Amino acid sequence: MRIEQSDPELRQEIVVTKLDGSENRAVFSCWINGEEDRNTLNGMLIRGGARWEREELIIESWMRFGGREMHFCDCWSLSSDRQTLVMEHRNDDLAGQVTVFDRVG
Repeated sequence: MRIEQSDPELRQEIVVTKLDGSENRAVFSCWINGEEDRNTLNGMLIRGGARWEREELIIESWMRFGGREMHFCDCWSLSSDRQTLVMEHRNDDLAGQVTVFDRVG
């Protein structure tokens, strides 16, 4: 995952490499100034928004998959040394999933 921020936009590029060596890529972006419905996934507008709650960035999105609407609520927090990013799902369709990223480079 590569994350870039240029106020007010946050952009994530996600690359998943499968066992057979093939890759899936996705680019997600949102505005982190509280403006609603500025989220995009692979260039397509999706419902949602992002806001700061104290030191935590909350990114919410609603997307349709296979005829079902799914709700995602990513709660991002950065360690005090700014080397570790934790993304936790709470009260959404992925509730309980926690992903930890260590800074590279």
